[in-house]
Amino acid sequence: YLVLANPANSYTGQTALSWGWLILQGGRASDVVVPSGTGGYVYGSGATGNIGGGGRVIVNLTDLSRVKATAISTGNLTFTNQTDVTYSLNGPAPGMDYSQVRVTGTVSLGNANLYINLSPSFIPSVNQTFVLIDNDGTDPVSGTFNGLPDGSIITLNSADPFRLTYFGGDGNDVVLTSLSGAQLTTTTLTSSQNPSVPG
Repeated sequence: YLVLANPANSYTGQTALSWGWLILQGGRASDVVVPSGTGGYVYGSGATGNIGGGGRVIVNLTDLSRVKATAISTGNLTFTNQTDVTYSLNGPAPGMDYSQVRVTGTVSLGNANLYINLSPSFIPSVNQTFVLIDNDGTDPVSGTFNGLPDGSIITLNSADPFRLTYFGGDGNDVVLTSLSGAQLTTTTLTSSQNPSVPG
């Protein structure tokens, strides 16, 4: 286990995960590499350099309870088909209520496996959006999550549909949009032709 709680970490060498765990508790790691033929886990909230490598990477954007949502800021983000990424969706605030990756650099998804845990106590409103990957600049997202082309409908908890896009936000973010939920109610008041007469 490598637990990082200091955001002012100054080491510059690679963080190589070979069957290891990187647990971010507000800390900062250098470039994270998982060598081919090995695996590694990334948990928590904090910052890293680039994330990549040819090994199996399991990224849990939660605390160790796998319930509380977290946010990770990265450099280049490179996933492969050996990457599993898990998000928590518990409310409207990114990095607090729902998980988010904030990328300064390129994003390559490489058919990574996407998992989203929706809290049964949270009912999003129709068309409410959740930015899963906040991609800086104007560079597009390369690739998709496994089996999820742009516009895919993802049903969570067997009842709540969401649409996934790789062109959301300011045009190059990975965004989930709720297609059902708590409808906003409106009340229409009709004025009487004669305002002095109730009706």
